[in-house]
This record gives sequence, C-alpha cells and structure tokens, in this order.
Amino acid sequence: MNSRPRDLFYSLLHAESEGEVDIILDGEGLLCDSPSLWRPYGDLPNNISTVGGQQSKAIAAFVEKVINSVDAVLMRECWRAGIDPEDQAAPRTMAQASERFFGIRGGRLENETAVRRTQLADDIHIVVTGEKGNPNYMVIDQGEGQCPQEFPDTLVSIGKENKVGIHFVQGKYNAGGTGALPFCGEKKYQLIVSRRHPNLPGDSSKDSWGFTLVRRLRPTGHRLNSMYVYLAPSGQIQTFPADEIRVFPGQGAPNVPPKPYAAGLAWGTCIKLYAYKMERKGLATTELRREMEKQLYTLCLPVRITETREYRANYYSTTACGTSINIADHESKGRIEPAFPDSGGLNLDGIGNLPVIVTVYKETDEEGNRITTRDITRDIPSGVSFLVNGQIQASLGSEFLERRIDRGYVRKYTVVAVDCTAMSNEVREEFFMTSRDRVRSGSDVYKDVIGALEEYLKQHEGLKEVNARRRLERVKQHEEEGPIDVFTELIKADPALAELLPAGARIHRPFGPGTRESTPFKGKRFPTYFRLKNEPPGGLVKEIPINSSARVQFETDAENKYFSRGDDPGSIEFVPSGLNRSFNLKDGTLTARFVVPVNARLGDQLRVTVTATDITRVDNPFRCEFRIGVARAVESRASSISGTRKPRSHGDGQTEDATLSIPPVKEVYKEDWADYDFDDYSGLAVMPDGKGSYDFFVNMDNIYLLKELRREKRESEIPVLKYWFRYGLALVALGLLHEDRRHNQTSESRGVLGAESAQGRDGYGDFIDRIRYATQGVSSVILPIIRQLAKGPLSS
Repeated sequence: MNSRPRDLFYSLLHAESEGEVDIILDGEGLLCDSPSLWRPYGDLPNNISTVGGQQSKAIAAFVEKVINSVDAVLMRECWRAGIDPEDQAAPRTMAQASERFFGIRGGRLENETAVRRTQLADDIHIVVTGEKGNPNYMVIDQGEGQCPQEFPDTLVSIGKENKVGIHFVQGKYNAGGTGALPFCGEKKYQLIVSRRHPNLPGDSSKDSWGFTLVRRLRPTGHRLNSMYVYLAPSGQIQTFPADEIRVFPGQGAPNVPPKPYAAGLAWGTCIKLYAYKMERKGLATTELRREMEKQLYTLCLPVRITETREYRANYYSTTACGTSINIADHESKGRIEPAFPDSGGLNLDGIGNLPVIVTVYKETDEEGNRITTRDITRDIPSGVSFLVNGQIQASLGSEFLERRIDRGYVRKYTVVAVDCTAMSNEVREEFFMTSRDRVRSGSDVYKDVIGALEEYLKQHEGLKEVNARRRLERVKQHEEEGPIDVFTELIKADPALAELLPAGARIHRPFGPGTRESTPFKGKRFPTYFRLKNEPPGGLVKEIPINSSARVQFETDAENKYFSRGDDPGSIEFVPSGLNRSFNLKDGTLTARFVVPVNARLGDQLRVTVTATDITRVDNPFRCEFRIGVARAVESRASSISGTRKPRSHGDGQTEDATLSIPPVKEVYKEDWADYDFDDYSGLAVMPDGKGSYDFFVNMDNIYLLKELRREKRESEIPVLKYWFRYGLALVALGLLHEDRRHNQTSESRGVLGAESAQGRDGYGDFIDRIRYATQGVSSVILPIIRQLAKGPLSS
C-alpha cells in the first residue's frame, strides 16, 4: 500500500463506480487475492452459504442496513442514559426505547408532528450518489459507532452474539448485514467506516476511524465457491485519526441537487453500497422512500433520504416514516373507508397475542376522483403483512384475500398488519426464516397462525360489507340474461355444476348493514361503557361444542381503532388465557371468538372474565363476566357433490331460494386493466363472489379479439363475435373451476394450507392464476374454433 489510510479511504468514498474502485485498488497493489491483505468475512472461508441465504429482494436487504442503524442509535441513547443495554433496566421493545430515549409517545411516529419527525431523522440518513441508472447508496447513522478493533466482532462478523441479550434491537441473528452484498454490482464492493461515540464505553481507539472494503473473490482452482472478504492488511482494520469525516451532503438549491461529501460526521457508521441493484432506481425521494416504507410498517425512528444525482425535482430530501404514517395521512384526507382502520387481534395458545389492524381504502376520494389499484399498491403493501417491531418480516400477497378469504373485490385496497412482536423467540424462530423476509410455511406455528387469521378475516364484518358493496357496484350494470339454454343443458349433463352458480335472480343484492341506509357510527376516544351485548337475566352461558368455537359479542361506544391506535390505545384481557381465539371491534360491537380447552369434559362450565381499560380507567376498568358451557361435539360439515342447491341463509332471517342464475360475466376495457392485472393478452379473470360462487371478468380489449373484430366486414356480426368471446371464455373457466372442485372433494384434505403454498403471488392464487393463464391461451383460438364449428362438420 502506497497511500496513507486516510487518503485511501477518501479515494474509495469518492469513487462512484466499480471501475473507479478497481483502479484505486490496482494502484495500491490491492487488486489481488492475497490472504495477507483480505480477510474472510466473518472469519468463515465458506461464507457464501450465509451471505447467499439472506433476503430475496434488494429493497428488503437494504432495509436491514437501515434497521441496523436504528439499533445503533437506540444503543447510543441507552449507553448515554447510563444503562447497559443487556441490563434488566433496559427497554424491552424498540417502541419502549424510542419513547424512553426520544420522548416519542407510545413509540409511534404517528403521534409526532411532521416537523418533529424531520428533526428526529437527523440521526439516520440515506444518501444516493453516482449515475441515475447505476446508483450508489450510503447509509449513515450517528449511532454508537464501533472501535476499529471491534469490526471483526460487529460490522464484518457473522454469527456473533453481540446483540442476543438486548431486547430492544432488531438485528439479533448477526447475518442481516450481509444480505445486501449479493445486490452490490458485479464485484460486490461495500465500503464501511465507523468511529465509536467518544462518551460511550469502548477501548482506547475511540479517537480513530476504522474503515474496510468488502468484495467478492470468485472461485479459483483451489477454491470451489466464491468467498466474501474485507480489506485487513496483516489481519488489521485500517485506521486514521479525524474529528469528523465528510460523508453528509451539502445544502441543495431549487432544481439543483445538493453536493455529496460536503458535511461532517463526528461519530457513528457510514456504509456505501456500490452499484446497488435496487428494483426501482428512480428519484430517491419518491421511489426509494415508497419502497422502503412498504417494508417498514412502523418505524420507531424516522430516516432522512437525500438525492444527489442529476435529477430535476421540487425537493431533494424527504423523511421516511413507514406505512402507518401514510395510512394516517390518507385517513385525514378521506381516502380510507369509514370504520377503518379497526382494532382486533388473535390470541393463540402457545403463540401469543397478535394484534391485527385492517385498513380498507376507498375507490374514490372526497372529490369523486377514482383511486386505482395502481395508486394503492404504489405506496401501500396491500395484502397481509407480518410485523416484528414495525418491520415487515413476511407477507402474503393480496391474492390471499381473494383466494382464501373470498374478498377479491377489496384485495388490492386492503392492508392487513399482524403484529408478531409478542411472539417468544422460540415461536418466532418457528414462524420466520432468519432472513426476515419469509415464513416457514411447513411449521405448525405457521399453520396455526394462518388458520386463525383466515377464520378472523372471513368473519370480519367490515370486510364482508365493503366487498359485497363493491361487487354489487361492479356487476349491477350487467343486465344481459346470457346463454341460459347453454347453462341449463350443462347442469342437466352434470348437476354438480350448480354448486358453482349463484343462487336467486340475475344480480342478487347482498344483505347486511353495509347495503342499507344507516347513520354512520361515531365512537368515542375513551369509551363510557363496555358490556355484554343482550346479556340475559342471570348472566350469559355460552354453549360451545367441544370441537368447535363460538362468538360472544360486547357493546361499547369506543371508536373502532380504540385498541390499535398509536396514541393512548386501550387494552383488553381475557381470563383464563387460551379460551379467546380472536376479537374485532367495529361500530360499537366487539366480537370475540372462544374455544374450550383441550382437556374440557362434556358439561363443564368455565367462568370467563373480560377486562377492558385505558389511561382514563387505570383504577376502574370495565369488567364483564360470563360462562362457557362445554357442549357435545358437532359433526364436521363434509362437502358433498350434489346437483341441488340448498337455500342459503344470510343470518338475518332472509334466505335465497333454490333457483340459479347465470354467473355475472362483465366486460373489462383497457382503462380498467389495472384493477384486474390485465394486459393485451389477458383473457379472463375469476373472482369469488363471497358466497361460494364466482364472477367472471373478460378482457374485451384482448389483442386477439380486436384482431378478429377488425377482420370482420359485416357490422352485424360484431356483437356475435363479442358474445362468443365473452361466454366462450366464461364457460371454459367454469369447466376448470368445476374440475378443481370435484378433484378437491374427492381427494384427501390438504390441511389449512397445501404443501404447494409459497410466499407472495405464487401461493394462494395458484389455481385461479392457472385459469387466468389458461384463458389467455384459449383467447387466441376460441373465435376461430367457434367460427369453424358454426359452419358444421368438416368436409372430408
């Protein structure tokens, strides 16, 4: 090495491409594989297995860097408060730490003003430099920092136990920091520099900055796998003394981005990721912020993002705070459905209390402008997200709401957050992968949680009502009777097809409070009553079959988000534990579902106490009591293949008759493609109607249909071709659905979720997605086939 460590550091810091880094290393004689210069990351020569087994997306891996910075800032404040982070006096959660050390009420940024959030963001910065199409990302924090000698056990370690005993930090597996490496360019360069806070415990090297460069060594003749290494001449981290290093950007001007490397960092850590392969590389203050916030439902500390690349923009710095802040902002602008967000939760024996928050967006804003699914999914992680300390650690795509819950008409407008922070470490290990972006889909914990969540969402009255209303709005304009004779003949040939057809008239208006005129419920911030609903004289005895569950309802004047809001939320407790499975508060009614314990005997009676309280009722909580009677087991309702549809009850004394109607087959045109994930080649989409049948949506701007229409010379034949295309695809889809149902009814049960279930889009929508792909192919040939068949038998 020819340069002083300080000069080498600044040369590497100012390099804006991997090529520049190569030139610097080559000039210093460092572009080699010498073990005297480059040390294995984590001191593990075979570290590729750990590094390569982390997050599957660049943004998820990047967020781990941000979370590590949050950890470092919380650790700094804990030490400054005179508390050893591993001591029993230390906070137990990240939310408690942010409230205790930064005065953030409830540890929720929703409780702070925008100005205050920007001030708090000064501790953690993201700065984007380099070229537009090949950017570099710097994550800078003014946290505790690390002494150079501690790098091998902290910043470039794998599997060390440096945070295991600290409750209020997220990074405990000591592997998340490596997840970003595979997304760094071709050479996997990552620059790390850090200095310990001068007033915190540490060795005598606190006055020095340590730095290193991480890279990948490709396989050679004696090394079969790639290996990640970091610069450590003679095994030591390079150091240099300095009061500060210039890593922060300067001040920008209107339409002029700020200059990078203009302001000083006095302590903490800076990590630069070269040529990082982010999924979206546009303007950081919009694209990066959106993608980050979709990974971070709630942040206990905000993050400042600055763009220094040559963009023209109204602003070059912004503050990222998380999805919950966006939802609160959208709620204030009238973009959220009434009664949402709501309060609820799952209480699972052996797993813990998992709060659930459901939010449903409107389809139009207060000015009547349409809110498209693209608008929602751009900013919000629609579907189900599982959180730990506010970070989304796994998710189920919006298809889960359509395929498993039959809520397809609200799937992309719905955000479900399941807070798993209360899970014990042992249970969490069974549920989440160590990469913290996936779940263990085969574990018993996973099956229990997903099974309970599926039950909870299916019974969610708010989702039922909004889904039914939107379905009615979508299909009510479809008045055509359809090919009645064709459907009639199909049912005669195979009566089981009737199970797939809706009952009653052509469009049957759904029942329930969501479809009737009603006075909007206005709950109170702090309720004045909480009691059993319609409690009989002598008290309630709820009979529950020994192998089933039943609901008990309570009435209150609390607002819907009473238990889930960030500012002074209420709390609820069910005693004895293990009997309550879930609860949900909506419009003055709290619905709780109970089960009997596994060791219960027929005829037993169990006393249950339900306590609700908040900061205004610490000494006088609401308390309700009732008894559960253990009843005889009920027979399972096995499916049977039958051609006769039984009347269906709506739970309010009204039923549908046994007549059948043609399933709605609605035309979809290009302006509405985003709602159905259509493109030029899409044929048909299927949506469950929420009552056991299906609705069909046909792409009438399909490229093959349009081609046939252009070729048709006779104007009178245009409606015929559209008719053939629309109902031809619908009948194909109906046949596929029928075969799938027949197969499932004659096969062994596949459990709560089949083994084929995977994460995201490839999971729950598997079969209905196959129908989408099948009809995409059929759309290219269906009109030529029908044309030919209409001519009669082919001549020999």
